[in-house]
Amino acid sequence: MVNGSEFSVISDVIVPEVTGDVIDTSSCGRAKLCMRDPAGCDGATCDWLMTARDVGNAYDIELSATVTQTNAWVAFGLSYDEKMVSV
Repeated sequence: MVNGSEFSVISDVIVPEVTGDVIDTSSCGRAKLCMRDPAGCDGATCDWLMTARDVGNAYDIELSATVTQTNAWVAFGLSYDEKMVSV
C-alpha cells in the first residue's frame, strides 16, 4: 500500500527489444489511441509518440522519442488514481 492506495502487480508484461522502426500512425484514432507532439505528426517527424491498441486480453503499446543525447530514455506511466503517486 502506498499513500493509502493499493496497487496490483502486472505479471504478464512482455518487453520487446528496442528497434529503430518508425511507428505507423495511419490508424491513429481508428484502430489505436495515439498521443504525440507536435499534433498530427507522423511517426518519423514526432518529437515523441505513444500508441496503444487493444489486442484482446492485453494492450500493444509503442513508444518513440527523438533522441538528442546518448543517455536518453522514453517512458510512460499508468495510475489508478490519476495522480501518479510517487513510491
